[in-house]
Amino acid sequence: MQIQTNEQFGFDFSFVLQDYTGKKYYAQICEKKEYDDRTVYELKSDDKNLKKLNLFVIKGDGYMCIGAEAKYETSAGWAIKNTFSPKDCIKIELFPSDVTADVMGSYYSLSPESDCWASAFSSKKLTDIPNDAASLLWKQNETYYHMLPLCDGDFKAKIQKNSNKSLCLAITSDMGGYSYVNAKAAVITWGKNPFELPEKTAEHGFELLGLRRKLRKDKRLPDMFKYLGWCTWDAFKKDLNEQGITEKAHEFRKKKVPVKWILLDDGWFEFTDDKLLSITEDKRKFPSGLKSLIEVLKCKYGIAWVGVWQCFMGYWSGIHPKSSLTADMKEYLFKTNSGYIIPRFDEEGCMKFWNIWNDYLSKQGVDFVKTDVENALAAYTYNHASVGKTAHESHRGFEASVDLFYDGACINCTGMSHESIWNRFSGAINRNSSDFIPTDIETMPQFVYDNICNSFYHSLFYYTDWDMMWTNSPTTKLNTVMHAVSGSLLYISDKVGETNPSVVMPFVTAEGLLLTCDDYGVPVHDSLFVNPTKEKVLFKAQNCSGESGVEGIFNLCKNTESICGNVSPSDIKYFSKTAADEYLAFSWYSKNVQRVKYNEQIEISLPPYSAELYTFYPVKKDLTIIGLIDKYIPQAAVIKQAGNEMRKIIHLADGGNFAYRCDRKHEVFANGNKVCAKNNGEYMTIDCNEYHGDIIIEIIMNQ
Repeated sequence: MQIQTNEQFGFDFSFVLQDYTGKKYYAQICEKKEYDDRTVYELKSDDKNLKKLNLFVIKGDGYMCIGAEAKYETSAGWAIKNTFSPKDCIKIELFPSDVTADVMGSYYSLSPESDCWASAFSSKKLTDIPNDAASLLWKQNETYYHMLPLCDGDFKAKIQKNSNKSLCLAITSDMGGYSYVNAKAAVITWGKNPFELPEKTAEHGFELLGLRRKLRKDKRLPDMFKYLGWCTWDAFKKDLNEQGITEKAHEFRKKKVPVKWILLDDGWFEFTDDKLLSITEDKRKFPSGLKSLIEVLKCKYGIAWVGVWQCFMGYWSGIHPKSSLTADMKEYLFKTNSGYIIPRFDEEGCMKFWNIWNDYLSKQGVDFVKTDVENALAAYTYNHASVGKTAHESHRGFEASVDLFYDGACINCTGMSHESIWNRFSGAINRNSSDFIPTDIETMPQFVYDNICNSFYHSLFYYTDWDMMWTNSPTTKLNTVMHAVSGSLLYISDKVGETNPSVVMPFVTAEGLLLTCDDYGVPVHDSLFVNPTKEKVLFKAQNCSGESGVEGIFNLCKNTESICGNVSPSDIKYFSKTAADEYLAFSWYSKNVQRVKYNEQIEISLPPYSAELYTFYPVKKDLTIIGLIDKYIPQAAVIKQAGNEMRKIIHLADGGNFAYRCDRKHEVFANGNKVCAKNNGEYMTIDCNEYHGDIIIEIIMNQ
């Protein structure tokens, strides 16, 4: 039997069930029934206790959803034990009619322990994928397809490698005792434009699950994350203390690096044996108290917001059984069968636990939190509650508390799993990859590759966090270009004395406001199906800012050779519908500008572990605005433009070197003062470094 989407694509399937004893049963098709909104395939299994067994396919315009329904007979007393396995209770094996395909995707790299972080992969066969895929994009016969697994009620599905001929959708509850399963497992969309598919897949996913849509465009980015931040983690690990933090704040002020928020990461509270002892600060590290430190940071050093790190389980191994917390908050705690004590994971108990902690923190002046290991909760609650219900309830409780005390300001650190993606209610920010390792350059290729490819689907759901960066290390250039093209929030984590202002300041204004791209970075078309850590190719990512297209180019291949490649305005997806005849191509590191056609290729060569940043500008009649070329994203510094063909007024967010191209004789004024422009060949610049704040540039064409 075959499930068809269109004439180019289809799946044959087989069906496997697993009961509570671990015994597997295979099913065969018995009857096919057509309904208005779905096709149902009634199946027959050699498990004689099954009362119902169906595969269903919901199909619409350019999408389809695959799911399953199964029910045991439980009327007789002894038959109560006829239940499904907690793990992989149903497997829908999918046999593509053609396994040959260009494939790109993300998979949960720490699974089965936790689905907290995703990594990127590519292949040439649809069945050659890692286990536990979080997202699949593939191309066959000029058509692109995108698949996302779903979390439907109590049940979560995973896309798994099955054999050389098949992949499967494995449905899991993480909880024994279920005699009835009814779950949508995955949604698939298809079309000619790969970049349009993830949003369609996400939209249909929420609709099919009957959930309120919770995409990034439906959420608000908290104000502090529009500014530059600093995190204590890579500077101090768990040995953070008030002296070191104030020394770092003093360094920022001395170097005029406008950090506006500081995050006190893991280790600020009391703990032992990886278990939480107290929700208050460790007085050995903060002898003056958390409140006093925050007042000093805000009043003396101009830090506008201070946040702290929290752990979803209290701490890595929960809450210490002999701590005062266990007695004082016992009605809001849960003891697992393995003896771990964690916050309750029902909505009410969860919210009350976090309300007590956040009430204390808010009284100390804390403005936001970062929460960690959210998706490890499924391991603690295994066979206590279903994975879907646990995610649904705990996210509601935790996020309600964050909304109450911090107006929703929270960085979710390890929550990329799809039980979180579909069930998180108001969380706006989510980490986009595994940890950044600042001292190891060899980890950077996979880190960059993961962030850019994960963003292809993940940034539809969240304002993604591409983790921290050091401004003075071998990892700096790769991380700088990656963050420049990312569109994400930015926070550094340099040790005391080691922040390099020349790396930081091109990201921000003098007031610390981030000058970012308008969207989130994703691979360019010809980088979709390559693995740049293994193939000798340049890896390219794209974004946009105003009318410009931004492209980051990376040598991520783990060898000692330079790699040659090319860039072009045609790489930029935002130009595809309104392509201009000519573009200005601006190379940030060389400050070189050349004039190129839409399809013209610019050859470049990059040494190992290096990167370049290009911005493309459609050439306008007479006048083309480039922006502040001191900034990584020049047009992000252009607040607005007005005027006509004879007179143009440009508002800038900061001072610096303003660049433009003008093919007519003209005069230029900065804040009302006539200035001389420097001719740089294909473009001109004026020096606005003496100005700060809202700067007005006026360009007047001669008749």
